[in-house]
Amino acid sequence: MRSPLAVLVIAFVLATVALGQSASDRRLTLTGSLISVKPVIDYSPKDKDLTVFEKNLVAFDVELYLQFKNESATSIILISPAAFGGSLLKKKLVLRDDISAESGSEESSPALRWKDRHLSSYDRRPFLVRELEGPQPSQNFVIIEPGAYYECHDTLTVRNGFFLKLKPGQDPAMSTTVPEFSRFSIEYHLSLNDQGQHSDALATAQRNWKKYGELLLDSNGDYSVKSEIILNKLPE
Repeated sequence: MRSPLAVLVIAFVLATVALGQSASDRRLTLTGSLISVKPVIDYSPKDKDLTVFEKNLVAFDVELYLQFKNESATSIILISPAAFGGSLLKKKLVLRDDISAESGSEESSPALRWKDRHLSSYDRRPFLVRELEGPQPSQNFVIIEPGAYYECHDTLTVRNGFFLKLKPGQDPAMSTTVPEFSRFSIEYHLSLNDQGQHSDALATAQRNWKKYGELLLDSNGDYSVKSEIILNKLPE
């Protein structure tokens, strides 16, 4: 019969092995930092009963520096955040008060800045399907070699998560932007499950492009990438 001490030692070893396996299974790390947050201003005439703030503020442009690092032993294929003008992937800003708890989320929508809001429903996935049927990844994809990384900037346009410090009568463009949460993470997602006969196009490309690398898909067959926690703090 093992002593309590021996049992504890064995449990510690097993836990350490499990943690090591979990770390080694992680193929991609996405980290980032905040570059700027700018109010999106609409100066067109609106209801004159609204305040200056309500008249002009449409959303916030959150500009980020991002680094995608390949932690695996094989090349990885990513869909570029800039693919099809940056409007292909669903982009979400997950707001947090601390590291573990999610306080809310905001889906990015560049269409917030457009006068013709119906354009936000323009679906670019059929164009992606054609590229997924090609013999190799197009310029809308990024291939990262083992141990290497890919750096880029991306801008998410969101309604909430920040507010403006305004003085009476002050132009919002001249105000100070203040974050409502101390941290956030971002998520990129794309699903073709509603694309009929093309619903398996991602999985097909994953098989056909093996010689170039692995197109990262989640357990549902969707493209999904989530970042580490990012401090909601502008550079000094």
